[in-house]
Amino acid sequence: MVAAVEDLDGHIRGIHRTFLEVDPNGKVQKADVDTPKKSLGFIKSCAVHLSDDYSEVLHLAEGIETGLAVLEAIGGSVWSTLSAKNLPAVVVPETVEEIFIWADKDRSGTGEKFAKIAAEHFIQQGKKAYFVMPEAEIPSDQKSMDWLDMGRTEIVSAMATATEFVSVPTGMPWGTVIMPKRYSIGALGVFHEKDKADGEIQQVPVSTGAVWLSGSRV
Repeated sequence: MVAAVEDLDGHIRGIHRTFLEVDPNGKVQKADVDTPKKSLGFIKSCAVHLSDDYSEVLHLAEGIETGLAVLEAIGGSVWSTLSAKNLPAVVVPETVEEIFIWADKDRSGTGEKFAKIAAEHFIQQGKKAYFVMPEAEIPSDQKSMDWLDMGRTEIVSAMATATEFVSVPTGMPWGTVIMPKRYSIGALGVFHEKDKADGEIQQVPVSTGAVWLSGSRV
């Protein structure tokens, strides 16, 4: 399976290849080779544009197959960024007002981490962002799961109930503190350490009290 990787203007900057094979039961699956997926060309900040419907709402997913599952379930404009790290790097049209990020759920936490970094990034651009990740537990024999593993009903329901990602306020008078990589309540309030896409860490103090992030109270 070969997919064109396009930039914001629709110019092809690279390709992504997924090597497939057919099992004895006739099922198409990833080929049993060392590297079943390979990219060629310029990938960072670009994406596989799975639909030509460039509306005010854009759906982002890591994998092509995950993006196709979302497209089949709800339609609209869907892009695959090909990796978690490319989620916050992808350049989206200025006309887009809302972005749904369909995050992979993996044991390493990589999918969730970069999906939230992306949501924060798009909020800074003045857009509304929605972080959506499967609630089901990862099967014991798998390292991860994504929306391809879920059914159409679950995808439609997740979009209908998605909570807008809320950016953490900054600029509080007591400045920055160094804290572990977690949310923590201290004497001066609630603090959130934000991972940047370039790998740097920025400690961001927020006001005393509770903070709402992606529908969860901290």
